[in-house]
Amino acid sequence: MVKYVNDRAVTQRFGEPIEIGALAVYLASPASTQMTGTINVIDGGYMLRC
Repeated sequence: MVKYVNDRAVTQRFGEPIEIGALAVYLASPASTQMTGTINVIDGGYMLRC
């Protein structure tokens, strides 16, 4: 399964927790107060190849 996903993702790897955590920190901060109704996809570009 890991190879299947990695072969199809633009980055060719799974993301690291720090990469996902950065979005969580941003969303929890006052800087994101104007973001509404947004879907943030962190998938290494996997959806680009679907």
